[in-house]
Amino acid sequence: MLFLDKGDILWFWKSRTEIKLDLIIDTLKVVLKNQYQLSKNQCVLDKRSNKILKLIHLLRMNELTPMSIVITGERSVEGMDVIEFKVNLPEKSAPDVVSRELTIVRNGDVANQEVLMLDADSTVVEGLEGQQDIEVVASLVDIDDSGNRSAASVVTAVLVDTIAPPQPGVLGVEVVGESHVDDKPLDDGADDEVVEPVDPVDPVDPVDPVDGGEGN
Repeated sequence: MLFLDKGDILWFWKSRTEIKLDLIIDTLKVVLKNQYQLSKNQCVLDKRSNKILKLIHLLRMNELTPMSIVITGERSVEGMDVIEFKVNLPEKSAPDVVSRELTIVRNGDVANQEVLMLDADSTVVEGLEGQQDIEVVASLVDIDDSGNRSAASVVTAVLVDTIAPPQPGVLGVEVVGESHVDDKPLDDGADDEVVEPVDPVDPVDPVDPVDGGEGN
């Protein structure tokens, strides 16, 4: 930068290099400002993209098998019939789901409900059981990476015995003896006498003992 003193006036002249540096600095300021705006726009786009992904996922879920309770077997425990079952789960409700919570309530006993923490990608829970003919309520909640909990999906079923007994064993035939039967042909009744019907006989008039039966 050059300085020129003319009396009471001080003149400044910038060199070409300084002028170029000022232009570069101004350009950088514009770039940084645009970059900041782009970052804000990117955040908005990311939020909108997540909403779109959630909507797509929900649409996919509507095409899948819904949550259900399936009876898989039965067994007897101390004389009590126990039904074995599993719970089929829909896919996670959003991409940012990190865990799932499945609650099983048997026969309305909320105090003794069973709570299972599952992986985000879990779609079936097996090895469950309950007493025959009781009502079972299964409730599923998805939890995202921020700890937010979804509304619960609920399914109810009665543990009815629908399992047929096992197939009987192989049947066997055992010979236990023998007997003789006369080989004379049985009478088929072909030579039986045919009895013809007899016509009814007219009744005889009674005889008068006085006149010998003759009329006067």
